[in-house]
Amino acid sequence: MKNPDEAPDWLKEVNEKIKSADAFLIASCEYNSTMPPALTNMLDHFPPVSYRNRPCGILTYSPGRKTFIQLAYGEQHY
Repeated sequence: MKNPDEAPDWLKEVNEKIKSADAFLIASCEYNSTMPPALTNMLDHFPPVSYRNRPCGILTYSPGRKTFIQLAYGEQHY
């Protein structure tokens, strides 16, 4: 969304919760060697500044071998 003032109220509330968090833990399953589209879409609704300068852990799981490595690497930009 280009203008944050046009965002729905619930999205603004979630953004404030993200900005006030002490740390993040992203837990995700593997979906075609990446994050599920719903998780990517949700994370993309918030500006990068909302996530900056706080510790973050990435927890992944996959039925395949080594696929989780690709998933964790793809989540690093958040």
